[in-house]
Amino acid sequence: TAKKLRSQFYTRFGTDFQPEQIIGQDLSFLGTITARIIADVTSYLLSHPLDTEDDIRSLRCISGIGTWTIETTLLTCLKNWDLFPLQDKFLQARMRRLYGKDVNMTEISNRWSPFRSIVTWYLWRYF
Repeated sequence: TAKKLRSQFYTRFGTDFQPEQIIGQDLSFLGTITARIIADVTSYLLSHPLDTEDDIRSLRCISGIGTWTIETTLLTCLKNWDLFPLQDKFLQARMRRLYGKDVNMTEISNRWSPFRSIVTWYLWRYF
């Protein structure tokens, strides 16, 4: 699970690590796919600063990084206030619980703009 992988990673590198510490390290303890993605992201970070939303969206060029990863990164790192990750399975389940199985997440989340991220955080935390 993600929690287990994160725990293993933090045990090896600590919680306050820099990309330079990871380059060239053996990441096989995370599994083949996860290790490759982390190595690719780390290499990318060393040559591309992620200071803006466009910078973060540029991570899409890395195999294994998709819309969900980009949107959750924007939510947690840049504190973008108007994101609602429509592909997040947890949010999909919560929306069905609140609005029924045929919920139109786009239509409902658009009503919360420009504060969709705040609703996202509440749904992740409390529902």
